Amino acid sequence: MGLLAASLAACTYTRQWPAVKVAQRWRFLTQPKSLLKQGRTEVLPNARVSDLGAILLQRGYQVFVKDGSLYGFKGLAGKLGPIGVHAALLLCLFGTAWSGFGTLKGNVMCPEGQDFQVASFLQPSSPIASMPASASNVIHVNKFTIDYRPDGSVAQFYSDLSLLDPAQGGKEMMRKTISVNDPFRFNGVTMYQTDWSLSAVTLRVLGQDAPLARAAQAAEAQAAASTSGPTSSASSTSDALPQQRTAFNLPMASLEGKPGVAGRLWATFLPLAEPGQDGSAPKGISILARDPQSVVFYDAKGQFVGVRRPGSGKPIEVEGLALVVEDVTGATGLELKSDPGVPAVYAGFGGLMVTTLISYLSHSQVWALQQGSSLFVSGRTNRAKLAFDRELDDILNA
Repeated sequence: MGLLAASLAACTYTRQWPAVKVAQRWRFLTQPKSLLKQGRTEVLPNARVSDLGAILLQRGYQVFVKDGSLYGFKGLAGKLGPIGVHAALLLCLFGTAWSGFGTLKGNVMCPEGQDFQVASFLQPSSPIASMPASASNVIHVNKFTIDYRPDGSVAQFYSDLSLLDPAQGGKEMMRKTISVNDPFRFNGVTMYQTDWSLSAVTLRVLGQDAPLARAAQAAEAQAAASTSGPTSSASSTSDALPQQRTAFNLPMASLEGKPGVAGRLWATFLPLAEPGQDGSAPKGISILARDPQSVVFYDAKGQFVGVRRPGSGKPIEVEGLALVVEDVTGATGLELKSDPGVPAVYAGFGGLMVTTLISYLSHSQVWALQQGSSLFVSGRTNRAKLAFDRELDDILNA
């Protein structure tokens, strides 16, 4: 890449720029034989150089007349176009190099309702990469949703994100719902929606006599006692606990890539007893899910029990417990990137397109010399030679 940049710079300095300087010179020819060397030459009897100059001006030429000699040209931008192309390519190379050494990247899987600091997950690509000031901000995941196709496959997933400023007490600075190919950009940092996961399942245990329900009530009563003080008050609080308090939020782990597992699968375990003294696994309920739409239950012997949809409110009986799946909490997978070279690359490619078009403009030149009543006219161009010949015919016949 360095050799290419050096080659472009050398070509611009040694060839393109001197060609522009030559094209800018007013080249008056004082001998008819000099006109014959320039290309096509015509001799017009009873013609005046001033009349030719007026016609060329109407055609967009810049015309200069001196002592019966005329020089006109147009399309000088076509000579500048190659220089612009080289400059645009150099800008693209500079932006690419800056991206290679100054980029910071990272990935994060954040559950719905949680937040993270951007700087904690950005890793520099080289020692000279600097952390952007906006990396000190915090991202809060307000909501994560998935759209499905009629066959049940995932069509698109969305993350409702808020940008919070810790320096202003967590004030929301920006908010956007992103999806695949619709990233979140702020102050030099870009977040792409790349993945998703399941982080937890919320279960509610029905029946106040269930052991898990009593355990949940005891925990609530102990917490209430530590804050209110009197035991009698804690007891009355425990008696008044509604069924909604007997809910458990169980974290889920991915089993993808494990032996015997095909595709994406998440699982959690609801223990019903302490592990055996011999080190045996505790008795409990296995809960699996492939997506947030349904949850599968297996009893302590590994036998299939049934499937429930989150939020349906329909209980399922497993190991003597009546369980209701309240919710499955998703997690959004985000790719973080800070690439300082992107503006330079974009500007370089934009300039490359414009200057490439400009370089196709023809640089046309016309010379004329008055010799008595005769007028010698010659012309040439670097592109579109047939079009230039037709134009010169129109000028001479005018």
